[in-house]
Amino acid sequence: MSGNSDVFTYLSVLISIVIGFGMSQILAGVVRVLHHRRSAKIYWPTLLWALNLFLLLTLVWWSDFSLLHHDHWTFAIFLTTLALPTVLYINASLLLPGSERAANASMESVYADNRRLFFGLQSVVVALSFFQTYLLDGHIAPGLDTSLKVGVIFLTIVPIFSKAEGVQRAIAVANFAWLLFYVGLLFANVRTA
Repeated sequence: MSGNSDVFTYLSVLISIVIGFGMSQILAGVVRVLHHRRSAKIYWPTLLWALNLFLLLTLVWWSDFSLLHHDHWTFAIFLTTLALPTVLYINASLLLPGSERAANASMESVYADNRRLFFGLQSVVVALSFFQTYLLDGHIAPGLDTSLKVGVIFLTIVPIFSKAEGVQRAIAVANFAWLLFYVGLLFANVRTA
């Protein structure tokens, strides 16, 4: 194993732990909702966002494999790489009712209470991905990846400013469709070089 692989293997442990915490938060939230399914007020955009976050955490873990061959690690690169799943973990914590609220909480009211912070942090995730690319490559190249990320910024900013129910539902569906398209187009295979 090369020195670069050893460095990445060491650094990826903490990143994987945070990704695992985020996934655990989502799964635990879904289980809480299932346990209280008779009294919980289900709000399907919340469940779609939970699936979206689970897929985003999986994508971060999947795409980080390409960093195995990165040959110059700095603390800034590592911190940015760690910040992506950290922000997603925080958003997972904001999305579903916590255990103390699960029995009687309306998923819609939790969503409404946290909407601005949730989507603000989703925008931060996109910004962090641009910053990570810049730190890794020294530039942000125009292309499909950049265009798709710019497009998703719109999908995270609009629901910050619009409380309209139709907008919230449409953005949840559009963002999920975007993520499936993004993964299918750019990350169907692990990048090994």
